[in-house]
Amino acid sequence: MVAALLDRLGVNPALYQRGKQPVYTPIDGSQIGTVQWEGAAEVEQHVTRAEYAFQIWRKVPAPRRGELVRQFGDLL
Repeated sequence: MVAALLDRLGVNPALYQRGKQPVYTPIDGSQIGTVQWEGAAEVEQHVTRAEYAFQIWRKVPAPRRGELVRQFGDLL
């Protein structure tokens, strides 16, 4: 089903196989990193974990969440 949709859109399904895929910057075309393509089961697991984490995160007071986000930004 997904392969058929990609085909109709003119997208090569081989580009979206599991495994690491390079990420390129549009500035000069150089590779800046990689991403890991996942299957449906892995994506479902990630979503479930994110939903669980959100239940905890939303209990943190907004000022504290803001401070944590700022600290993460400083690390970048």
